[in-house]
Amino acid sequence: MKKKYLICFVAILLISAAGCGKSDSEVADHESDITQSEQEENREEQDMDEPLITREYLIEHCKINEEDLEGIDVDAFIKEFDLKESNIGKVNLEFLLEIFKEEGVSEAPLYEYLIKSSYESGGISKENIKEVRKAALYIVDGTYQETLILDGETETGYWGKAVNLFVNMDDVSEQISYTDKKEQEFKELLENCRLDTWKEKYEGSSENTTGSFGWTLYLELADGRIYRYSGNGVMGNSTPENWDDFEEGFKNLFEE
Repeated sequence: MKKKYLICFVAILLISAAGCGKSDSEVADHESDITQSEQEENREEQDMDEPLITREYLIEHCKINEEDLEGIDVDAFIKEFDLKESNIGKVNLEFLLEIFKEEGVSEAPLYEYLIKSSYESGGISKENIKEVRKAALYIVDGTYQETLILDGETETGYWGKAVNLFVNMDDVSEQISYTDKKEQEFKELLENCRLDTWKEKYEGSSENTTGSFGWTLYLELADGRIYRYSGNGVMGNSTPENWDDFEEGFKNLFEE
């Protein structure tokens, strides 16, 4: 009798053990599913956060030369196909370049994104001045408006008497070759005018004046960060102390 009870007791233990083992396996499978789901979510977040590659990366790592990029807006090309380090090896760059060229993209890039972008706070540092690749200056004085754009990536400068030069390159009145020499001169201008000490916004009084004056300066670094400075109101109150030297030096770069 005792032997019979003992056999039943052992059988119950074995069944219980088997049941526990199955439960542990199910828990492990469930945890594995959660872990895999979290990993996929993390990968998606990383893909979203991963920055786009640069023109320099294309040339240094992708067997692309300057001749291949001639006549196209490289930033627009990279953005169009969402080119990142994680996917650059999976695409046929030569084929994508041909497609991009055949679509008739204007050789003159648009700069509307400068107006709509988020800007770095705190102003540009003296060290970062050396990394400036694009600059755009818009000035309004009464009814007169003008925009000046310098682009170190396309090695081109644009000037026009219109605010919408950022959006409509048909308004370009003058186009120059923005050479390495001119780019170096511009960076020296930024340093000499102490851009690293400028306030991000200057406010002037509009009293005793019938006209309006305002300006906005955009500086974009090679890594895509953008700095913005602006002023409005009466001349003198709405500009940095060395504004005249800066404005004159900026415009002088458009003289061949």
